[in-house]
Amino acid sequence: MSVPVIILNISPAMCELVPLLHDRPIWILTAARHDEIDADHPLAAVLPRLDSLEEMSRVRIDRLADSAPLRIAEALLGESLAARRVAKFLAPTSGLPLTVAEGVNLLADEGTLTRLADGGWTQTSERRKTPLPQTLQEIVLRRVAALPTTSRRLLTLAAVIGERFDSELLRTADREHPSVIEAGLEILIERWFVRPILRSWVSHRDRDLVLWSGGARRGRFEFAQRAVRATLYHHIDPARRRNMHRRVAGALSHLHAEDLTPYAGELGQHFAHAGDWPQAAPYLKMAGDAAASAGDSELAARHYARTLQALQHLDKVNALELPELGALRREMEALLKGLAPRRARRR
Repeated sequence: MSVPVIILNISPAMCELVPLLHDRPIWILTAARHDEIDADHPLAAVLPRLDSLEEMSRVRIDRLADSAPLRIAEALLGESLAARRVAKFLAPTSGLPLTVAEGVNLLADEGTLTRLADGGWTQTSERRKTPLPQTLQEIVLRRVAALPTTSRRLLTLAAVIGERFDSELLRTADREHPSVIEAGLEILIERWFVRPILRSWVSHRDRDLVLWSGGARRGRFEFAQRAVRATLYHHIDPARRRNMHRRVAGALSHLHAEDLTPYAGELGQHFAHAGDWPQAAPYLKMAGDAAASAGDSELAARHYARTLQALQHLDKVNALELPELGALRREMEALLKGLAPRRARRR
């Protein structure tokens, strides 16, 4: 009997799909870096359920073999002198799969590799003037530098918004015309910086696919690689980054003015990263209250802990905007203490 195999990228839709199919005769393969699975990672919510399944197995993947760059180059170009040149260029990647992939993307971005109409590849430039950068971060920054100005600006703003972002939020924060946003996103998709994501495998899917096939470059997107977003984010000048977080918070407030509660956590985080603690604390508390009301003690605890951090910053700057500062701090401490037994039971 043949068994279907589904290979999935890490995404919220994947986290919905896996629990639905775990008892079916299907192999589901996905990959993630263990050191990247923090509280905000899409896998964080689903891993405890997956680990409880007998069918679940984890496989540690090591570095690629020394022969991998040549094999990858030959898969793209066939056995040829061009493939050997590309393999030599990729040799400094030290067998790190993501670095190899980004090295290939860099060759395509800079015109050394070009995709053919039949789906294959050809080398369009025999000799390169510059060698491959030594680190993944350097490769990513060189790829970003090669982007057109508008796409580079949008990608940088998207990195500030987060791992996943909405095109309407991007447009509002950038104060740009929708057609410019769509053209910029098209380039980012073609160069594999970002990819569109479906809201769900069980709802909205048909509508989203129809919109996309009709040429609409709008909706929800995510970075193709978390490491790409992290590299770009941490190389933004700190003062500019704070200002961008403030712009994103303002755009969120404008788009969802009728009901900010579902976006309180995002607003609180953006205001916190902007250093606007008087704005951050109330939104973080609002997010914690909403999570507690929904029965999500883990999320509530994270928001309340961040509220306490915001209050500590308010203390440091001697802010007077919250006259009930001490009472609010005591309330947060009591709420966190009250959530502790529920969190322990869930573990």
